[in-house]
Amino acid sequence: MSERTNGPLALDELKRLIRSAGYQMYGTRAQEVLLAERVRDNLILDSGISVSPDPLTIHVTVRAQMLHFPGQSLDECRAFAERLGQAFLALGYERKGAQEVSIPDMNNAGVALDTVCEVSLEKPLPSPEAIPGAIQKALALPRTSAELEENS
Repeated sequence: MSERTNGPLALDELKRLIRSAGYQMYGTRAQEVLLAERVRDNLILDSGISVSPDPLTIHVTVRAQMLHFPGQSLDECRAFAERLGQAFLALGYERKGAQEVSIPDMNNAGVALDTVCEVSLEKPLPSPEAIPGAIQKALALPRTSAELEENS
């Protein structure tokens, strides 16, 4: 990483640091850089990982989708998302919340195609130099129930 002055990072500086470390961005949301995950050569997805510059923090959202739990309850799906989060808690992340998100059917108003159970976690980073290692560790851990199907 390059030399920089003390104080909070600007969003543009954070983007440059992430790009120079070799990671792709999916987008930005307010003061957060969303990281991409290249699934295949032509398919880039939101990784569920983001970094905020002030305070310097890495955020992870783990997800369990009901579609991956046929015949099981929403509680079992929630429990799976919580289990995915355990690996991040072991790395010093703090659980910030959980929610269920409905995936709407765009062709049928008011109809949900599926439900995703999410758990949000975050961890403060001590310095910009810690960004690449934190991203690498987060990308190495399972973050979605879809990874069950990929490994089946």
